[in-house]
Amino acid sequence: MIVRNVLITLWLLLGMVPSIYANQMPTHKSLADLTIPEGWQLIDNLKVFNQERLAHIRGTHDDYKVFDKVCFDLLAAWQSYANVTAIPELAKLQYCQQKLNVYGYAGFQPDAPHVPPEIQELYLLWSQSNALIPPIDRSKGRFRQYSHITNAALGSFAAYYAVFYDYFDYSELQRDLVERMFVGNLLYVEPKHLLDTNDSVCDADNLDVTISGLSSGVISGNACGSAHWSLIQGELLLGLKLGNEALFSKGLESIDWLLNFFAVDGAYLPYVIGTKGDAYGNLVTVPQYLGVFTEVFATLGYDFLKHKLPSGKTVKEILDGLVNVFANPELLKQYIESGSGNQSAINWQVSVYTARPPASKFRLKHSKLYDMDFSQLNSATALRLASYSWIEFARQSARYVDEYRPDLAQYRRVDYIAHGINGRGVDMITAYSVLDPYMLYEANHLSHTGAPISLTQNKQGGSSFVYVPKSKRAQAYVSASQRVKPITPEEHLQALALELTGGTPEDAQSGAQFGVVEDGRQQFDIDWYLIRAGTNVNEPQLVGTDQIIITDNSAQLVLSDKHFFPSRDSRGKLQIWVLNSQTIAMIGELELDYYGISYKTQLLGNLRSGFGYGDVGIYGDILAFHIK
Repeated sequence: MIVRNVLITLWLLLGMVPSIYANQMPTHKSLADLTIPEGWQLIDNLKVFNQERLAHIRGTHDDYKVFDKVCFDLLAAWQSYANVTAIPELAKLQYCQQKLNVYGYAGFQPDAPHVPPEIQELYLLWSQSNALIPPIDRSKGRFRQYSHITNAALGSFAAYYAVFYDYFDYSELQRDLVERMFVGNLLYVEPKHLLDTNDSVCDADNLDVTISGLSSGVISGNACGSAHWSLIQGELLLGLKLGNEALFSKGLESIDWLLNFFAVDGAYLPYVIGTKGDAYGNLVTVPQYLGVFTEVFATLGYDFLKHKLPSGKTVKEILDGLVNVFANPELLKQYIESGSGNQSAINWQVSVYTARPPASKFRLKHSKLYDMDFSQLNSATALRLASYSWIEFARQSARYVDEYRPDLAQYRRVDYIAHGINGRGVDMITAYSVLDPYMLYEANHLSHTGAPISLTQNKQGGSSFVYVPKSKRAQAYVSASQRVKPITPEEHLQALALELTGGTPEDAQSGAQFGVVEDGRQQFDIDWYLIRAGTNVNEPQLVGTDQIIITDNSAQLVLSDKHFFPSRDSRGKLQIWVLNSQTIAMIGELELDYYGISYKTQLLGNLRSGFGYGDVGIYGDILAFHIK
């Protein structure tokens, strides 16, 4: 350990870095010629950037605006997890790492622009123990998982330090400690440090060898996967901020190396072959990384979208290919089936851990395995299962959309409120990336174009996603309301009520203007409709059907065996009352997605119309039901 630290110090003092990719990474003159300009700055218009930052705070769930002691203590003991063998324990480490990244934005106080003290303290703690570096001994714990998490953290935390450098309240000595840790470790880490003893590194010189290795499992998807994308962000941004040419050059070499592994159709091979059934869910993370690099290189006057990959394709063409794959998920089947084992299905396990105050320990809140054959997937379903949306793509790839794909501009949202799946407002900040490309694009692009900035309105003048019901009366209502203002969830509810009952939601809920229906039945079908706010699918969706048994003063659901959201378990726990033989009320907590977060819900309806609804969640989503 002492020898390694001495070598790192010498590299820093002499400005040298070993060419760890020399035999496998061809360089391209356009990138290799880039140097750090004197007086470089990441953000051109700090006022616009801070507007975006404050908007992000407003759009972030309250859980991320505090950093609980459970996560702090866990992260402070980072190195102790090198010996951990239980994967759920390592999942807690990554959960807290991602939460710290989000908290890095949400924990800012609007009137006091300082990095949250928990982050400043953790960086100092880690610098004293040099925690953020993979262990040499691969025989202990879950080396591959621990190394992957540690390197992702090293890259993302270093990038955060570079972006918010001026907001750290460090003394000169403290800065020296933190920067030596980040720079030294980033220069030291090689691709092999993420791998178990028997794993192989992706081979950029021979793509066939890489494809064969990914298919057989000799090369894992992580060998050239997410942690590398994170490390590159740290290398580029911190190298530029500190004027460290060695670190910046390593970032350029690293990105050139990773670009070797894109197929001509835009698929990133380590994800679509190496991660098998997780292919689609991993592939949707790529636009975030490419978007960050596009905006960082734009500050150097370099158009990364025109950069040519070893395949001859440009980054712009890779994004074209990704758009095609996202729209046609069945295209991935050729890659999935090239691997070993049963790869005909998209499958993943989702585990969500909560550690919210005053909780004293972690709780496994949700863990399920889902399978679905690619032949059953359309684009909307695949994107939803991957917790992704065209709105997020348009945000991550703003420069690409504006310059090359005006057809995708309809998905542009410029606020941080409810822009992702189920309205989540924190998707741009992940365990692997601490920079929202759109924040940079706004702060740098608008300062040159003079375009006005709006943090609350859609640039296209309203939602382009319109529910088209069957009845002409409902169609007329939607058409008229769209001409006046953007369609809202409430207006979609109006159209749905007209379609199903012929009346307004209020009348249908109260039973007014509806006659009493007495056909002697007690068991009915109940359709569930979900209207999501701020997503790319905010028109009413018929998500599934249960049955309901109704008596004079109570009702009971007979749950369908088919999977849909709200989840079966949470629907089964709804408390249901029938009042005055006509009003039906449902109260409980419903899970709306794979993340397993429960939202308090109260639904109110009327048996005369069979229609009811209520708000669910914190983002303005509406859940409606129709008993028939």
